[in-house]
Amino acid sequence: TGILVGSSDGVSISQTRVYGYTNGFGIRTWNSTNTTISGNDIYGNAEGVELSGNATGNRVSGNTIHDNVTEIDWNDPTKGGGVGVAFMHSWGPATANGNKLWHNRAPLKDGTYDGSDFEIYGASDVTITWNELWDAEHALETGTDGPACNILRFTNNTAYAASTQPGWAAGLLI
Repeated sequence: TGILVGSSDGVSISQTRVYGYTNGFGIRTWNSTNTTISGNDIYGNAEGVELSGNATGNRVSGNTIHDNVTEIDWNDPTKGGGVGVAFMHSWGPATANGNKLWHNRAPLKDGTYDGSDFEIYGASDVTITWNELWDAEHALETGTDGPACNILRFTNNTAYAASTQPGWAAGLLI
């Protein structure tokens, strides 16, 4: 992980370039509240940003998040990767707004791809609004292995050119 914000409150990460964490996260929050991630260029990681645990008041805004193109564990794609912003087993409210995301997807061993610009996994109270998304495997993917995804808002976003890679891609996987 490039930047880890753990069990903290009121942290701001801005105007920073975060790249090259090909087996982890560019920026990750864990049980941290009122964290602002803004104006950053986040690329070349397995996952650009992950918010997990208590994410109350967290905001991801005005960033460019692109080219996050590796799996965290090549031998176990269930561990994630190829994601721009992930809300992983988090609860909020948390917001992602005004970001530009593109080319977030990871090749798998079988020649297909995985990943998305946004992923919501077992998370609740998430608002994703006014973002511009293009050229990814999926714009938004949701799923869970236990806790339900509740209170999700995906509004006023622009998503186009789902994928330049051959094969299956979708805008929203709910």
